[in-house]
Amino acid sequence: MNHVILLVDDEPAALRGMLRNLHAKSLDFVTVTSAAEAIDRLEHQRIDVVVSDERMPGMSGHELLEIVAKRWPATVRIMLTGETDAEVVRRAINQGHVHQFLLKPCVTATLMSAMSAALQRIDLERAARELLRAAHARQEPPTSVDAVDGPASDGAWHLEPPAAGINELIHSMQTATSKAVQTPSMTKLEVAVEGWRTIVDLMDDVVCLIDRDGRVTRVNRAFEGWGLGELKGALGRAAHEVFHGTCAASDCELACWIQNVVLNRDGGVARTFFDPVLKRRIRLRQSPASAGPAKKKDPRWLLVLRDVTSDHELREESVRLQAQLAQSQKLEAIGRLAAGVAHEINTPAQFVRDNLEFLETGAESLREAAKLHQALLAAVQDGTAQGALAAAQKEALAKLDVDFVLREVVNAAAEGLEGIRRIANIVRALKEFSHPGGGEIGKIDLRRSIESTVTVARNEWKYVARVETILDPDLPEIDGFAGELNQVFLNLLVNAAHAIGEKSQGTAGVSGLIRIRARRDGDSVEIRFEDDGAGIPEAIRRKVFEPFFTTKPMGKGTGQGLALARNMIIGKHQGSIDFQSKVGEGTTFILRLPIAAATENAAAPTAVDSADSPTSVTGSLPIPSGL
Repeated sequence: MNHVILLVDDEPAALRGMLRNLHAKSLDFVTVTSAAEAIDRLEHQRIDVVVSDERMPGMSGHELLEIVAKRWPATVRIMLTGETDAEVVRRAINQGHVHQFLLKPCVTATLMSAMSAALQRIDLERAARELLRAAHARQEPPTSVDAVDGPASDGAWHLEPPAAGINELIHSMQTATSKAVQTPSMTKLEVAVEGWRTIVDLMDDVVCLIDRDGRVTRVNRAFEGWGLGELKGALGRAAHEVFHGTCAASDCELACWIQNVVLNRDGGVARTFFDPVLKRRIRLRQSPASAGPAKKKDPRWLLVLRDVTSDHELREESVRLQAQLAQSQKLEAIGRLAAGVAHEINTPAQFVRDNLEFLETGAESLREAAKLHQALLAAVQDGTAQGALAAAQKEALAKLDVDFVLREVVNAAAEGLEGIRRIANIVRALKEFSHPGGGEIGKIDLRRSIESTVTVARNEWKYVARVETILDPDLPEIDGFAGELNQVFLNLLVNAAHAIGEKSQGTAGVSGLIRIRARRDGDSVEIRFEDDGAGIPEAIRRKVFEPFFTTKPMGKGTGQGLALARNMIIGKHQGSIDFQSKVGEGTTFILRLPIAAATENAAAPTAVDSADSPTSVTGSLPIPSGL
């Protein structure tokens, strides 16, 4: 029975495009254009995998997948969407419980890899159910597995495992396996060998045994699954010939590796490379298959070839998604700051306008005064000047307030220039902050980067705190990614402002202090973001760097900021980030960045696992993504 894949997308052209690329696969595809149709199909047909878009009329993709998770838990759920918004990812994971989250445009190989992984999982679960059925068919009393082959009244497919503990389950599976393969004439050793042969034949990896001459003596059924020919055709032939045919390339990596294995050289260690003949990215491993005296007399080796093409593509997709997520979070932050930035621009724009208007009216007054002076000069030259004329001119000059104009025109010009400078600073800071960076590392002026971030975020902190920067005048430039560091600085600055705001709720005026320090420390630069806010409670300190963890109310935080900050500092800059906090007194985040880049590790974002320490992570650890 073929596996059934349900494709859900409100765009028929998208469904047709997917089907064109997937038509050659040995799978049954069902397509619907709405969540309601998908639910109806699930109620009347057994579906193995649901691949759903997010934005659809009526019910959204994550709402559909949430229903699928509750009613059909055995159905694997994949989201394929063009939505890169962090909220969409959060809902898909937390509500839809998706197994894979893929972004459009998605290459067919990536989609197929995700579905293959899902189907492999389903096959393993079905195999486990078959073993349970076989085990309990031989035991009394039978346990309840009646719902394995059909849907319950609610349309869902259920498996009710026995109430026994895990040890009994394992024992039952072992018993079922042995009874399934044993015949009266088989010894215990033969039963064990047959059991292992069955297990090895179920593997996706190609496993073969070679002798001292490098010839294949045994190979599992994955050999046929890879399209390399029949099993019997491989036996007795040279391993390289079995996999590469008549390949005569002098630099063939597979041939060199097999030769090194046979000659017991160090080159026989595990390695990964793209094989142009097999058209796969493969990982090769070997292990001696002989022990004791036979190891010298009749040496044999076990070779394992694993297809890691999809793993490699998924890693690349993960890196791409992580980069998009980081940029999305940056743009989200800019959107959040947009109103504040507009306000910061409007204020100097207002007094620039006012001063220009003053200069315009002042120029008119000076022009009128000049006309009066010219008239008086002409009268003097003609000898017609009289005291009455001088008195009239004095009165007119008083009305024009020329003295005030002359006194303030310089100030007006200076303030107008200051307003323009402030606007230019804000625009430049916003441009520098929002610049997506590039794939290449560059020199970063940390002083300018920090000052730009403070300027962009001014409206976030100016109502609750003062910002004080103490930056070493000799602070060196560092190698790094300016856009990513700007995002980190913004996250820490905004978090500090929010922490102070929470502590000072109900307090009028500016009550807090944010202090940013930067200094050189040997071959690194240390940057501290200090605040006198509420501090971080002990109970949640281990979680602050976890993706999607946030203490802010719904709509106020996405839980990405600190995780992305950690990923950028450690994964891309090989630095470290930790924090010190006292409840009620404040928090200090401490960043350490190397001055010279470890360029071999800094070319792309790196996925990083959660650190064991709740308050400290360094570049020696791997990382995740935001708060």
